Amino acid sequence: WCEAGGVISNCIVWNNTAYRYGGGVYGGKIIGSTIEGNSALLGGGAAYARLEGCVVQDHKLKVLHGGGVYECRADRCRISGNRARELGGGIYGGETRNSWVEGNSATGSRGDGGGSAMGMLWNCILRGNEARYGGGAALSALINCTVVGNSARDCGGAIDCAVTNGILYYNSGSPNANYEGGAYQWSCTVPLPAGLGNITNAPGFEDNAGGDYRLRWDSPCVDAGTNMAWMVPGQPGAVDLDGAERVRNNRVDMGAQEQPLGKPTLYVRYFAKDTAELKVRNMGPEAVEYRWYTNSYLTGTGQVAGSSIQLTGVPANSTNTMEAGRRVGGVWTPMAQAVWTQRDDVEAWLVCDEI
Repeated sequence: WCEAGGVISNCIVWNNTAYRYGGGVYGGKIIGSTIEGNSALLGGGAAYARLEGCVVQDHKLKVLHGGGVYECRADRCRISGNRARELGGGIYGGETRNSWVEGNSATGSRGDGGGSAMGMLWNCILRGNEARYGGGAALSALINCTVVGNSARDCGGAIDCAVTNGILYYNSGSPNANYEGGAYQWSCTVPLPAGLGNITNAPGFEDNAGGDYRLRWDSPCVDAGTNMAWMVPGQPGAVDLDGAERVRNNRVDMGAQEQPLGKPTLYVRYFAKDTAELKVRNMGPEAVEYRWYTNSYLTGTGQVAGSSIQLTGVPANSTNTMEAGRRVGGVWTPMAQAVWTQRDDVEAWLVCDEI
């Protein structure tokens, strides 16, 4: 155990036993350490501790609540392969941020929350957890979390949870696979729950089967969440699971990981005579490329320098198509398109449609 101000760093805490709290660690601050194979009634791995960059795994003996951690603050941790008889196979209570919670179980006759029970989680992925009720989470608050591939006899995803900016998909359980009860807003799941901003579209992971839950550029979850005060750049913790900016395009994505490219929004302003201007919002770190067609012929290509370019020599009364996109895996991928007819006597702005 640690005193309140004690610190353990770069250690292995293994095969210890406590009667009640924290089989491996009780109290203090634990940094960059592995906590493994310990046992206690409450918190097989740790209780009432602050964990940073730790692995908490394989706590399975005699744990009633909180197989991995009990009432801890965990940041950038991996909590996996733990088991509790009743509440919280991985996590019971406390706060968990920017962490992976996977392969935990709470499968006793009153087992709730294979991944988390009674906890508050931000920017976490909960996958492959199992419970009798609520395979991913139960009675928890989930903010920008991805809950996927969990299972339970009753509700594989989340049961009686408060979810904001979440993705709950591809879970299994009867009669409800992804969620049961609780409150949902700005989240992606099926069937459609009551609440603001919820959607049912498949989330569009990069590789669901391979465990890559980052969002593709065309995912409906990109720029589909609701911003919160803690996400403001410069605020402590205003990052996603990968440590990148939590909001990259003025509006947060759903799920634990912000899409790195974002969707460029394209505006075309065409002037009288022969001039048009292309503006792009959400440049992002990667270059935005354009292709310009006049009367179906390719007229020009290039990169958008800064946030706008000006096109000249646009024939009067010509039909023009402008596409903007990025290189994805080295392949040109159009993401937005505008079509207009150049007029001598009209000036207008167009917002391009996503492709």
